[in-house]
Amino acid sequence: MIFLSIVILLVAYSMAASWAVSHGGLHRLWLMGSATLLLIAVAAVPRGMYYGVPSLARWLLYAMTFTGPAVIVPTVLLSFSKAPGTTWAGRLPVAVIGVCIGILCGWVLAVFGMGRW
Repeated sequence: MIFLSIVILLVAYSMAASWAVSHGGLHRLWLMGSATLLLIAVAAVPRGMYYGVPSLARWLLYAMTFTGPAVIVPTVLLSFSKAPGTTWAGRLPVAVIGVCIGILCGWVLAVFGMGRW
């Protein structure tokens, strides 16, 4: 269930980020990225309380380590894309590839970088 909600969030973020950069520019894109990171942090707290994790701070660190790169990488890639005037559908593949790279980086960081619970 947690994995399903993460996948839905990241697919929705890639679509929203490609729309934001096409319609609002870089300011709206970075605002959406920071709001998404804040949403992940706020949503992780009640979920950690529901599942009864031993350390809520460590749970929050794991959540941000796993999903944070999946938000930051597409934001950076869309910021550096050199296609002005491209529609949001034209920038969607860049955002999806960025989310895939980011979730892979987040998984490597969470599994191999964070150590044991």
